[in-house]
This record gives sequence, structure tokens and C-alpha cells, in this order.
Amino acid sequence: MAARALAEEMLDRAVALQKEGWDYFEQASERTGNELAKRTFQRLAVRCDRQADHLEEIRRLVVSAQTPPTAPPVAPRSMFDEIMRTIQRSAAPTAADIAGLREAIVYAIKLRDVYAHFADVSDSAWESSLYEMLNREGETTKLTLADMLDYLRSNFELTDLIRGE
Repeated sequence: MAARALAEEMLDRAVALQKEGWDYFEQASERTGNELAKRTFQRLAVRCDRQADHLEEIRRLVVSAQTPPTAPPVAPRSMFDEIMRTIQRSAAPTAADIAGLREAIVYAIKLRDVYAHFADVSDSAWESSLYEMLNREGETTKLTLADMLDYLRSNFELTDLIRGE
């Protein structure tokens, strides 16, 4: 009984984190004037929203004493190339865009690390599997943002923006 209560509590926190992620990336997309950053943040917000819905469904199964199915592990990968195919051209980023990207990378790392901790303290295989999947999602987010920052560094004069933090 205590294990199920802990699982519910951790799932509640995971849902809250995904909703916070949606808010975070939605606000970031509204703040940036750079089309590449805007599309990336919008795509990450949608992923957070879908994950929150998925986690709420898993929580309903846990509350009803059913064991949720486990998904096969998928390696983290950047979504940057997919996003790049959706835009024609991106303007040079501002200092605020670069700062926002760096802040988003830190946020993604924190989220990833929370899920790694949840995976470590979970007492069941399905819980560990779920949080490991969310950890990989966090890594995917970090990789996508890092690839975008690398692209902007390679394609625009960012020396002053990067040094002038």
C-alpha cells in the first residue's frame, strides 16, 4: 500500500514537472524573436504536454491497482534536424535568445536529473522504466537545445553575444 502511495506521489510530481515544462517552453517561444528558437520551444512544449497526458493515464492505472505497460527504451536523440526542415530561414539571434537557450538547457538538465533520481528510488520495474524513459526525454530536450545553440554559433556572429553574458 505504501509503495502505491509513493508511486502516485511521484507520478503527481512528474505530471507537474511536465506541465511546468509546457509553461516554460511556451513562454520561451513567446519571448524569442528567432524563428528557429521559437519553433524549437513550441515543439518541446508540445512534447511536455503529451507526456503530461501520458503520465496522467499511467496514474489512473496505478490508482486502480493496475500495472501500467512498459515501453521499450528509445535512445535520446536531438530533434534539431526535424525542426530545421520546417523553417525557411532564421534571423540572427539576440543576446536574450542566447541567454534563453542556455537557461532552457539548464532547465532540461535539472528535469532529466529529477527523473534519474525517481528511477533510482522506484521499487518496481515499471516505475523505473517509466522514469528512465522520462530521463531519456529530458536528454533529448537537452540535445535538441544544444544542437540549436551550436547551429546558431556556427552560422551567425555570436562572439559578442556569447561573451557579453
